[in-house]
Amino acid sequence: SAYFDRWISSTSKSCDSGSPMKWAAKTDIVAAQDYYICAVDATETSLSSCQIVEAMDATVGILMPPTPSWFVGGDIINVHWDCAGTDHVKILLCRGGSCTDSSSSNFVEWIASLRLNCAQGSMAWTSPTSLPSSPDYQICVVDSEAAHVWSCTGIEVVGMSVTVGTGGVTDFVAGDSLTIDWKCSGQTSVYTTLCQGGPCSGTTSPFFVQYIQKPQTCSTNLKMMTWKSPTTLPAASNYSVCMTDTRSPDVQSCKDIAVATPTVVVTQAQHDLTLKRLVMSWLCNGTSEVQALLCKGEPCGNSYSANFVRWVGSKTYCTESPRAVPFDSSFAQEIATENYLACVADSQNSKVVGCSSITMENAKITSNMPRDV
Repeated sequence: SAYFDRWISSTSKSCDSGSPMKWAAKTDIVAAQDYYICAVDATETSLSSCQIVEAMDATVGILMPPTPSWFVGGDIINVHWDCAGTDHVKILLCRGGSCTDSSSSNFVEWIASLRLNCAQGSMAWTSPTSLPSSPDYQICVVDSEAAHVWSCTGIEVVGMSVTVGTGGVTDFVAGDSLTIDWKCSGQTSVYTTLCQGGPCSGTTSPFFVQYIQKPQTCSTNLKMMTWKSPTTLPAASNYSVCMTDTRSPDVQSCKDIAVATPTVVVTQAQHDLTLKRLVMSWLCNGTSEVQALLCKGEPCGNSYSANFVRWVGSKTYCTESPRAVPFDSSFAQEIATENYLACVADSQNSKVVGCSSITMENAKITSNMPRDV
């Protein structure tokens, strides 16, 4: 017959058995709507019965890309697919183009080399950590019986990176609050450490000082946190703030920073003879509360010093500068004649002290006498 395509069963079967048979349709059948399956009498070919059937193309579809459309080697990727006209699929990772089997030049590795049931619809794949960064990867789902039935989607493999900063601050004093900013890609979480002498990623490093923050979620957007530094940190110039990926200690970013020595600088010490008062101004770094005092000949930071003369007012905050302290007439005259220094000391650490010599203001003599006297 001109309409013959192929035998479904070329051997005769008993007509009275009535049992059904199963036939595996071949993959080379071309999709069409006008196929007929016919049962024919084995001896009298004019006796036949036919049923019209449609042959459809088998399809597989990969329900991708995921969000985001990239991953980092070592990430777990959920691959989803759907099928029609086929029972089993295989899944491949390709690069530079699609691929349908391991012989392709674009083949990277099998995601699932064993046949997966189409009805399963999804699987979790742990990607290898060794995958190089590239934007031209593809995940392909292939009919396990017919390699020409496939579907692919593009996906990017990105490298892990961390960038950490300290908001432009290059030094701080122990006890200060430090703002740390960072952003990263490819990590699920990162942690922050303070190191001295070199980068560190944990307590096993000889440079480790302390954890600043335990693991936290990574973000490609700039994030910030505030860290209150301990007051016991020794001053040094070789500290660094490091942020490290929780899975890969080699993925790290560090920012050099110094722990400065607290300082107090007296910027003004003027003795106003007319108003009998001492006006003082100062600048502080690393100290919040100070005490002003007078010393004789040499700087002093507390009342136990041999050079101590007297306190100038009470304790005050560094920001409360300048200040003016009145004296009685006799002591005002003493300041004018003695070799006194105006000093400001940290109220918690008397070794942190700044001093200045005292200048005189309004030192003049006036008279109501006539000019010719």
